[in-house]
Amino acid sequence: MAEEVPPPNYNPDTECLFDIEDSDLRLLSDLYKENEQNPYATSLLDNGIRIRDLMKGYPLRFMSPLGVWKDSGTFIANIEFDSCIEVGVFTLNPEDEYSYNDAIFSGLNFTKRINFDSNKRPVIFKEIHEKLVPLIKRIVRKRFLQIEKEEKFHVFKMIKDDAIQLEVSISEDANIEIKPLNAIHSFVIKEHWPHPLIGEDDIPCALIDVNGGYGIFLKSTGQLVSWGIKTMMGQIGFVQTLKEFQRKGYASIIVRKFAKEFASEGINPCAIVAIDDIVSHNFFENNGFKKVGYCHNIYLKLRKNALATDNYEAGEGTSKS
Repeated sequence: MAEEVPPPNYNPDTECLFDIEDSDLRLLSDLYKENEQNPYATSLLDNGIRIRDLMKGYPLRFMSPLGVWKDSGTFIANIEFDSCIEVGVFTLNPEDEYSYNDAIFSGLNFTKRINFDSNKRPVIFKEIHEKLVPLIKRIVRKRFLQIEKEEKFHVFKMIKDDAIQLEVSISEDANIEIKPLNAIHSFVIKEHWPHPLIGEDDIPCALIDVNGGYGIFLKSTGQLVSWGIKTMMGQIGFVQTLKEFQRKGYASIIVRKFAKEFASEGINPCAIVAIDDIVSHNFFENNGFKKVGYCHNIYLKLRKNALATDNYEAGEGTSKS
């Protein structure tokens, strides 16, 4: 493939990632409603609309390279946590590289609005569609960045018409109850979460603060024994049950609760599961989800010689845990 070049009339002093107005985010979400290639784009956008409406100034931004979102649905999501910077990249038809290649390359390669040069917080390209991964890696090379780690995931989805029919009930004589999580529960979740949280140690707390989650608690002691959190992408995440309480159906109650809630909002429930996590694959399939694709997390190395600053063009601060 020929070397990428800036688009015609590109001015390096002019930013090429443009904010998508809040009033347009709903239109963009509607473009993705039945898009099979990006089943969680709508959940991300709808969740973002809710967050931006309720928490003015929260560092979650939706941008479009060269303003092309109306034509190809191409947009960039950027969220700044205390411990990392997450970047999501979406386009309506990732199978057709000619429809998005130049716009995404120009937007991410030349932007000054995402702090790729931070020496404090790593940048993570979050849940990137597998067809976009080669382009993201070319951008990483062009910006003279390095990849620290890459993870591959299955994308699971349940049709909202099926999810809305789910039963979520607990017998009155059971010694458990389902309740919303609060930030204090993040310590238990981080202690028992089996996967590394590279650069994301504050994420469970931040997600509970912003998106919420559900837990199964013992009535007798109040102990939290099973849980799930709504991710920034608007998915079902961090689903886990303490070992001594597994095989009791607790996690299924959590997932059904989330799925029915998402469906009531007109969203197809989705979850992301590590490619080698066969137990979780079976769990979601047994609960009515189907594999619909793959995505990747790409973690970038910190710039060792970068200036010790995180004061970037965005000027909106970071989310607090």
